[in-house]
Amino acid sequence: RMLLGIIFGLLTALFQALSYIFMRRSLQDFSESVAFMMNALTGVLIWIPFLFFFDGVWSDVLYVLSIALLSAVLSEAFVFFATARGDTIITGVLFSTYPIFTIFFAYLFLEERLLFWSWIALLLVIVGTLIVTSPSKREWAKNAITHWQFHLIAWPLLAAISVSISDVAGKNIIDQTTVGTFLIALAIAEVPVGLLFLRMQKQSILQFKTFFSHFNDYKYAFLSGLLSTLAVLMLWLSFSILPASIASPLTAVTPIFVFILGITFLKEIVSFKNTLGLIVVTSGILLLAITNF
Repeated sequence: RMLLGIIFGLLTALFQALSYIFMRRSLQDFSESVAFMMNALTGVLIWIPFLFFFDGVWSDVLYVLSIALLSAVLSEAFVFFATARGDTIITGVLFSTYPIFTIFFAYLFLEERLLFWSWIALLLVIVGTLIVTSPSKREWAKNAITHWQFHLIAWPLLAAISVSISDVAGKNIIDQTTVGTFLIALAIAEVPVGLLFLRMQKQSILQFKTFFSHFNDYKYAFLSGLLSTLAVLMLWLSFSILPASIASPLTAVTPIFVFILGITFLKEIVSFKNTLGLIVVTSGILLLAITNF
């Protein structure tokens, strides 16, 4: 059973990285709210039928709806919004630090253990982030560090913290009910959140009428939403089997996928300084994953 939880966690990492890359690609045609609405719609189409026959309990959906709404905002919509900013690879890797925060909050609120190596991993993530956020020599030499925009680094870190808060709250509620019940409630909650997100970015729901006739235009947004839906399903299936402090770090390979896919699929170029910082961050996340077993 533990092996199954590990498999779900690793699939989460793969689907999460692919969803992120496709979302970034879709930004050339649409705002991130369109990709999130695709996520909400595929959630309704996939989660509800699947989980109805899995372990969803409809009578408990109302009980978990408030936490599901919190999760829809913090770990879904806000993540799409925040990770659409900055460079693809840097943003993706820094967002992948959320297991660090999940373990810390699980220690505070779920009374799960916090190992010595977890603090070392946290230190590596902090050092790596400082390397990435520091201006390069060229930027210092110009005395006008135009390329150093701290707010673009802050967005993925805020998203990581918001996901960790949502993970801990969600883990607590699925321990009281079932993962199926929670995801049914999440599928319901994502729809109004998605509509509000569209409205905030001045997008119309009516544009989806042309989805099938103009599928080629929507394909990257659709793939992003679909893979995000599958990633969340895998994550919470993993959470239903494993402690939060183990399930979350299993997604530690996400930044490796992001790094490779960002270079090969989006043709991004990363400076030596940022590559070094991202390697240190990734090392911290991997250390966290290894030492929590």
